Amino acid sequence: MKIAITGAGGLLGQNILQILKETDNKAYAFSSQGDLLRKKFSGANNFHFLELTDKIPDGTDVLINCAFPRNEDGEQMAAGLKYIQEIFCQCVEKRVGAVINISSQSVYSQSRDYPADENSGINLESKYAVGKYASELMLNTICQNTRHTNIRMASLIGTHFDQRIVNKFVKTALTDKELTVLAGRQAYGYMDVQDAADALVTMCLDTNNSKQWEEVYNLGIENTYSLIDIASEVQRQVEAELGCKVKLNKRKHEACLNTALNSQRFYETFNWKPKISLEKTVRNILQKEG
Repeated sequence: MKIAITGAGGLLGQNILQILKETDNKAYAFSSQGDLLRKKFSGANNFHFLELTDKIPDGTDVLINCAFPRNEDGEQMAAGLKYIQEIFCQCVEKRVGAVINISSQSVYSQSRDYPADENSGINLESKYAVGKYASELMLNTICQNTRHTNIRMASLIGTHFDQRIVNKFVKTALTDKELTVLAGRQAYGYMDVQDAADALVTMCLDTNNSKQWEEVYNLGIENTYSLIDIASEVQRQVEAELGCKVKLNKRKHEACLNTALNSQRFYETFNWKPKISLEKTVRNILQKEG
């Protein structure tokens, strides 16, 4: 198969490429970080590295759009959405077989008290959420006659995701030997980026499936973690691996946050479930930081 990935230089894109490297499929990686990708995947003869201005190759079976500005700067957001619009129009022009757009669980309310399913109400509480939902609407309109779907992705964790609380806890535990947790009503549906990449590759290789794709699939884990759960796992592993004590301070807080997803539709359609536990993710981060 010919699989094109926009935003291939991001961590999700790189993890997708890591899986595709072990297959016979051809990958076309669109990125502003072409030199980095060429160096990292120098031995992958089935990879083609393209600039953002390059056209989607003829005969592309699936395009995965991972491109999206992380910065909420207004100009960057506008430019990013314009790029996504152009990519979707190219998909129609080039007769791409299927399009997967990476959206986000943030299109749902972050103060929900239940795991959101695909029928839950949309509540756009940030510029990022507005942009992600706009990309969904563009895909549904522009590619209405092309097989397509929007993946409302759980918040991802893994090595190199330094902005995530899991990575911050590991770094703090290693340097300060102490963690302070503001424990409120938080339920985090963090998903390891390697699982997310595996799920998307499974979708790509399933395009011959006779089932018609839904316009939206949630993609996340089956359970959730509180801040105490995360901090306790970090504490346990740092103490076990390094033999040093880590003090855990718990403070009550009124914060209410829920990023949990009901992903049963995706699991059942593609016969797939996540495999990587919080324990394994923390171990991977600890090995990198330690």
